Amino acid sequence: MEQANIAKAAAAIDEAEKALTKTSIFAMFVSSTKKYEEAAEAYNRAGNFYKLANDFQKAGAAYKRASENFAQAGDCKTEVVNATVEAATCYKKANDIVRSIKLFEKAIEHYNDNGRLGMSARYQKEIAEMYEADNNYPLAVEKYKRAAELFNHDNKRSNANQCLQKAATFLSESGDSAQMAEAAQIFESIARESVTSRLGAFSAKGYFFQSLLIYLALGDPIKVNNKVEQYGGEDHTFASSRECDFIVKLSKVRSSIRWLHSRKRAFFSHHEFL
Repeated sequence: MEQANIAKAAAAIDEAEKALTKTSIFAMFVSSTKKYEEAAEAYNRAGNFYKLANDFQKAGAAYKRASENFAQAGDCKTEVVNATVEAATCYKKANDIVRSIKLFEKAIEHYNDNGRLGMSARYQKEIAEMYEADNNYPLAVEKYKRAAELFNHDNKRSNANQCLQKAATFLSESGDSAQMAEAAQIFESIARESVTSRLGAFSAKGYFFQSLLIYLALGDPIKVNNKVEQYGGEDHTFASSRECDFIVKLSKVRSSIRWLHSRKRAFFSHHEFL
């Protein structure tokens, strides 16, 4: 079956190339738009057949050629972006993330120009997921934050918050104090928004909890205590929750340990001079 589809794809590629190189006497009566449309349709079919044969690298290349020829034909904006997305998706399946990301970004530019921000957000998130899978966390954070911004513009707050949670998680694991503080602020912002929503109110304390854990990791017990009081005022269920109780106890333990370390340093410093 795969060999049959590969043969069909090759035939469609041949058809596309012939459409672009027609030199017969009839060619002078056929508009250039028509030949590009015919070539684009043939490349599209080739992409479909390569996809059925599970050759996603060649499928991506065929869809990319289809997109380029639809663009040459003019007045085919929908076909251009559809073929571009198909090419990007196939390259993604072929693990060719460089080509995939480049094409998704081209599609995003088109959707932004046409006010389809929900589609832009969707593919921006796909780019973020590819960077995440490639362990490129700085770029993953950047793209998740951009996707969240676009989802917000499209009034999809839940999708936006999912992307922000991803970004905050990677920022919190960076080991950089400024990025960790940004992560805590993101979780705090999501929690504050959740408090105002009937559906999200129950999850608010979980986001407050994540924010406080980061502040604890940053080693600022005074800020932790202030935030516990602040969050308790914003979400009345938080003050009596297990999460809050855990944070308060953990903060006390950390403060005790810090105090013991300081006394130990003072003791040895004093005895060095005896």
